[in-house]
Amino acid sequence: MNPEKATTLQKEFQAEAKPTAAGKSEISLKSNAWFTQFSDRSAVSDQLAKIALSLVDTDPEKALVLVVQSLQGGTVSSVLLEMVQKLARNGDRAFLNRLGTGIGHALAGNVTLDPYSMRKD
Repeated sequence: MNPEKATTLQKEFQAEAKPTAAGKSEISLKSNAWFTQFSDRSAVSDQLAKIALSLVDTDPEKALVLVVQSLQGGTVSSVLLEMVQKLARNGDRAFLNRLGTGIGHALAGNVTLDPYSMRKD
């Protein structure tokens, strides 16, 4: 996929994401639409990760930004595994380390604690 097409697709998928006023989409399991919401998040995550995979060789910085964006909804795309495997095969250890750090930070920002995980024993 060429970079221009990837950028166009990225803009389309970002426009489809509907964040709340706080900047994050919230899913209510009490609503009947929860499955649709999860599916939409997964689709957006997959598409951003696919665009990132197509750009990893030509524009790794943009690919890294897209990977982090793909994780903002709390969904991890299986395409990220493909990207990690590709980078490992190519021996790009420096970028692989940066990717791992970016993924860790993005996922840490999506952690939700419930009352049971905060109790003292």
